[in-house]
Amino acid sequence: LQKTDLEWLVVKVQDITIINMYNPPPVRLATISIPVLTPPCVYSGNFNCYHTEWSYSRCNSDGNGLIDWASANDLTLLYNPKEPNSFHSAHWYKSRPSLCQ
Repeated sequence: LQKTDLEWLVVKVQDITIINMYNPPPVRLATISIPVLTPPCVYSGNFNCYHTEWSYSRCNSDGNGLIDWASANDLTLLYNPKEPNSFHSAHWYKSRPSLCQ
C-alpha cells in the first residue's frame, strides 16, 4: 500500500469484514492505498469525494477514482437517494454511501 493520510479501521463480525475509512480534507483520495478485502466485506466511511452516483450535483476526480476503484474490485454501491440521510450536519448535506462485495 502507498503511504497516505487515509485512515481505516477493520473489524470482522462473524464472516463479514467491515472497514470504516476516513480521508481527511484537503487530501486527495489515493485509491491505490485502499486495502482490497476478501469478500464478504463492507467499505464505509467518509471518503471526502463527490459523485452523481450518490446524489451530488457534480463529480470530482476523487469521486471518479473511487467509482473506478469500486468497479475494478467488483463492489456494489449501497445507496438509495429516496432514503433519509444517516446524519445531519451544518457542513455536510448528503449521507455517505457504503460499498460492499
